[in-house]
Amino acid sequence: MNLIKKYFFNIYLIAINVHKYGIKNIIAIILYELIFFFSGYKDLFYDDNLSSKYEDIIKYKSKSFDGIYSPSPYYFLLLIKKQLKIIKGLKRKVFIDFGCGTGRVLNFFYNDFTKLIGIDHNENFRKFFYCKKKIFLNINLRNIKEIKNKKIPYNRESYLFFYQPFDRKLITRLIKLFKKKLIIISINTNIIKVKNLVVVYKKIFKDKSRNIYIYKNY
Repeated sequence: MNLIKKYFFNIYLIAINVHKYGIKNIIAIILYELIFFFSGYKDLFYDDNLSSKYEDIIKYKSKSFDGIYSPSPYYFLLLIKKQLKIIKGLKRKVFIDFGCGTGRVLNFFYNDFTKLIGIDHNENFRKFFYCKKKIFLNINLRNIKEIKNKKIPYNRESYLFFYQPFDRKLITRLIKLFKKKLIIISINTNIIKVKNLVVVYKKIFKDKSRNIYIYKNY
């Protein structure tokens, strides 16, 4: 799939979710995608997790809490990045994307962290992690024993990123493994209730089940 087709397929995947986000937000998302595409950020599009079989992506589902795959919109990532600059008290060293795919989100935050870790159950995504700053870990996140045996920096201050599909129970289990200060970013997930976890930013979309939450535990 060439770059132009990838771009328009990104827009298509996002636009079919208009009932989730509302028409105003969809327009904003499309505009931001245009800005990124035509302003020198084309390299970000090379790492999108887009199959050549369109129907496989659109129809993809696994567990009951999983949803249809669509790329993390740059509009959302810009909102998050703006808020992260406001939040104080945590050294920005480690950013961990759970369910990273080929690394679209990691590429976006590349210049903001000294280490970026992508975790995904699909080993094929490793080939997109071509620099030392980005680390790929092949983990099945629903296997808690496997998670504990991997080299995840549980004892370091970290930023944790969760984009659909994720359920609260899984996110809660993952958060509790970390022993230091955390910033947790979740998109399209119901509010997470963990001891000492405080909401520092939220944006609720039209149907109220779609959202952006940022938490901290200090």
